[in-house]
Amino acid sequence: MAKEIFEGACRKIERANRHIEEFEKCSSSFRKEYTAEFVVSSNPSDDFVTADVLRGRPIPEIFSTIIGDVVHNLRTSLDHLAWEAMLLVGATPSNNTYFPFGDTAKEVENRISLNFKGATNNLQDLIRSIGPCKDQNINLWALNQLDRIDKHRTILLVIDQKVIESLNVRDAAGNMMFGNMAFKITGEAGMKGLFAAPPGATFELSQNSKVDIDIAFGSDVPYFLGRHVHNTLRDISSEVSAVAGRFKAAKFFTTS
Repeated sequence: MAKEIFEGACRKIERANRHIEEFEKCSSSFRKEYTAEFVVSSNPSDDFVTADVLRGRPIPEIFSTIIGDVVHNLRTSLDHLAWEAMLLVGATPSNNTYFPFGDTAKEVENRISLNFKGATNNLQDLIRSIGPCKDQNINLWALNQLDRIDKHRTILLVIDQKVIESLNVRDAAGNMMFGNMAFKITGEAGMKGLFAAPPGATFELSQNSKVDIDIAFGSDVPYFLGRHVHNTLRDISSEVSAVAGRFKAAKFFTTS
């Protein structure tokens, strides 16, 4: 059976998707078991409820390791595409042959000239049309940024989308006004809630209160700040898969 073109790149993408599934499985268990201690109060100056996180279960470090595996496999799949594409158009790849990225289209153009010497115009035009730069295809650009970060340090993750279930609200006399309310906050601590507190009200969490969370990217790549990890990884994987699909569908590659 003949080997399909860009098979190595596609295997990298498949491996990345298995790591995404691993992350989703691990993070789902973490979310179900998540516990934290909160202080819920109102601010007299604006009468909004705030919830401050005292102690929360830390995000397991293995999560960043799994994400790094996803990112690296997706990023290197693009380099595999670039290397094999050079061979298929009859050019000779070199140590400078890798998928080009840049903040601007001009930077990408400069890297195409350096990385794809001897490549056909068709191949260079294909890469230009993908637009792997910040102002054209920011998901691919951010993938490259995450891969660079992961080479040197752990990718920063944060807890996001906390929902406190079973919040009780009492009036100034101690009478129950609202019971078992769902109270949503975002960020790590001290964010305003979604309803105004009655004057003089006090707040308490019932014994069966639960906290719903998600895992989000931290400040490493500002574009991804606060974006939920599993959705973002799926989006990037789909983007890279689409690029591989365009390479495989190109009619100008010689496979004989």
